Amino acid sequence: MTVSTRLLAETLAAHNLGVALKTHDGVEWMSKYDKSPYAVSGPPQTQVLANYYENAGVPFHAWAVVKGIDPIREAQMASDVISAGVRSLFLDLEPHSGFWEGTPGAAVTFGNELRRLQPNAWIVTSVDARPWMISRIPLAEFEAFSNM
Repeated sequence: MTVSTRLLAETLAAHNLGVALKTHDGVEWMSKYDKSPYAVSGPPQTQVLANYYENAGVPFHAWAVVKGIDPIREAQMASDVISAGVRSLFLDLEPHSGFWEGTPGAAVTFGNELRRLQPNAWIVTSVDARPWMISRIPLAEFEAFSNM
C-alpha cells in the first residue's frame, strides 16, 4: 500500500475509527470509475483492502448502491463482498437518478438471494430519510432482510 494509505490506517486506528468503502454500484465494480491501482475491481481486491485495514486495527466495512435492475447479480456481488472479509455491508437505497430503479418485487428477489447466500451477514439499509422520499423506495422489502 502507499505511504498515504499507511498514514490513513495509522490515524484511523489511533482514534478507534473504521472504514466504510464503496465497492460497487449496481453491477459495476468501483474500478470502472476509479482508475487507481487499488480500486475495487472485485472480491480479491476487496479482500486485500479488508485484510490490510483489519490487520492495521481498523474495522473494515463496505457500502454499495443497489439499483434493482439485475437483483440476482447484485445480490451475488454483495455476497462476494461480504465473503471477502467486510464486517458489514451498507446498501445505499435512494429514489434518485443513478440509484434504485427496480420494483418492490426486485427488492424481494435481491433480499431473498442475499440472505440465501449470506444468512448471518450484517446488512444495513441506508436511505434518504426525507419524508417525501420514503414512499419512493421499497423500504418495507429492504427492512425484511436488513439488520438495520
